[in-house]
Amino acid sequence: MKASMVFAAALVSAAVLCANAQESVPASDTSVVIKLSRTECFGECPVYQVEINGDGTVRYEGKKFVRVLGKQTAHIAAAQVADLVKDFYAIDFFNLKDSYETVTRPDGSVWSASDLPSATTSVTIGSRTKTVRDYYGTPEKLTALEHKIDKVANTQQWIFVDAATVRQWAASGWSREQGDRQGPAAARGRSEPGRWHERKHGHAAAGRSPERRHSDRQ
Repeated sequence: MKASMVFAAALVSAAVLCANAQESVPASDTSVVIKLSRTECFGECPVYQVEINGDGTVRYEGKKFVRVLGKQTAHIAAAQVADLVKDFYAIDFFNLKDSYETVTRPDGSVWSASDLPSATTSVTIGSRTKTVRDYYGTPEKLTALEHKIDKVANTQQWIFVDAATVRQWAASGWSREQGDRQGPAAARGRSEPGRWHERKHGHAAAGRSPERRHSDRQ
């Protein structure tokens, strides 16, 4: 019995040391890469991708329905990347499903959706890489992480017209009367997802707002 207890304690200690080793990967390490890409929907949802490297380099590429099309580069503090890495571990990202596309109800029925935008999140930490596609039935903790990536990378500056952008334009001599010099997408603000509905066994079900497409299940 005593030998068994010692062996069990050794296993727990080894697991803790392993977890600590994973979380101690320095964010400044160039092997740390965080990526987020968002696809279009039936309407005019912003289509873009952003990459954050461990040294704080941010690379953005706007594709459709965004204020800034093409590639942009920015820089954030390495400490912010380190915080993001902790968030990945906090939600047990490496153990999430690879894709969320359907929801199984308590009665056993399987529900899906169409015309929604999707988000794909991936992270590389050292030799480990994990990618998760978010379409429907996604756990809230993953959605929150996606929003956190957008916030830390400050993708809003390229996707929408925010207050900081307006102030910058005004400082350079732009006025509202001159119109939008950054392209028509800027005036759209947050695009709505357009037509959307759920499906149960392939049949259209009563529509619900996309904000309720998430599930507490992993």
